[in-house]
Amino acid sequence: MTDKFENLRDILNNNTRLRDLVFQEFQGKEEHLSNFNDLISFFIHAHRDELIAKIKDTNTLKLFRSLIAELHSAKIFSQKGCEIKLLPDNYFPGSSPDILCKCHDFSFYVEVTSLSNSDPTVKKIDELRKIVREKPYIVNVNFNDEVSQPCFFGDDHREQEALLDKSLEQFKKEFEQLTPESSVNRIKTDCITFFISPINENPGLISGFSSGYRFPTDIFDEFATELLLKKAGKREKFVGPARNYPYILTFVSGNIAVDDTDFKHLLYGRAPTIFIEEFNDPELLRQATIQRDTEWEEILRDKQKHIPKWQEIEAAAKNGWDDFLTSIHYIPHDYTYLAKEGLFLSSTVMKNVSGILLIRKSIEPHFYPNPFCDQEISISNYQDFFNSL
Repeated sequence: MTDKFENLRDILNNNTRLRDLVFQEFQGKEEHLSNFNDLISFFIHAHRDELIAKIKDTNTLKLFRSLIAELHSAKIFSQKGCEIKLLPDNYFPGSSPDILCKCHDFSFYVEVTSLSNSDPTVKKIDELRKIVREKPYIVNVNFNDEVSQPCFFGDDHREQEALLDKSLEQFKKEFEQLTPESSVNRIKTDCITFFISPINENPGLISGFSSGYRFPTDIFDEFATELLLKKAGKREKFVGPARNYPYILTFVSGNIAVDDTDFKHLLYGRAPTIFIEEFNDPELLRQATIQRDTEWEEILRDKQKHIPKWQEIEAAAKNGWDDFLTSIHYIPHDYTYLAKEGLFLSSTVMKNVSGILLIRKSIEPHFYPNPFCDQEISISNYQDFFNSL
């Protein structure tokens, strides 16, 4: 019988403890194992020795997930024609990047950071479907506030997951006792309420999910900033020629709620547009237009006063970033201007970073160049390549 995960098992056999942890953790989750196997298969022939070395140094599931994020990142660059080298932790005497990419006429380092599926509520939906499938009912699921917001920090994440596990056990116990004659139409648990309606056929199904779910942008910004600054700081320990290689961060997110627009605001800040309120009265409209134009002329006349770090923006524009800075309104136009800078401008540590690639499951990656990085690692001459990722 053919092993569906042959290449994954082959590499993991070089670390039997990790192999057992992985297959125990993902027992019955063939989609995950299949994805891991596909990634390993992509690299196994050309990078077998590097994979084995990585696996031997990977002793926990957390580190294994980090390795999978590295492979996701490396695969994207490889598919764009880069020659890939998976670097060991001791590649440099001090701190080392994860990947070396050689592409066309330039090389760059890649450092990977990742956010696992930090939404236990979403993760439990598949478990609910399996439970409901066994009985002829339609079930509507209502999550309360405690589990309607994803958690990014460890203690909060574990507490939320424990609440969900407890509620699922409570539901499963009562649900298994239901019969077509049962009068029960609601099961209330600690953090989930289930509304149940009988149907005349199998299998049962989840009819819908409802909650006060909202993606906590402020909490995510705090979490992502902490991760990115830590990774950016690694380059400060590089010495010699390594400091002249562009340094790219990848942010691999298992949480599909991470939005590329929110990520853009985190890195580049906010650029509001001065609008005119709509008036039916022509005279009021004329006065509003004059007021807007006066405000706009003042911004253009004194950019140093009204636009954060205008001197740095001007310098970046002269170094090959004029078109890009215009596209994101760092160079003001069409009544839109930078009012609050993002992480690339506000943090000096981010000068270590040439750009950031956001990678999410089943969504095209999105690249964010940093026009304000140290000049020796600028990718202004390679914008077409990175924009094609």
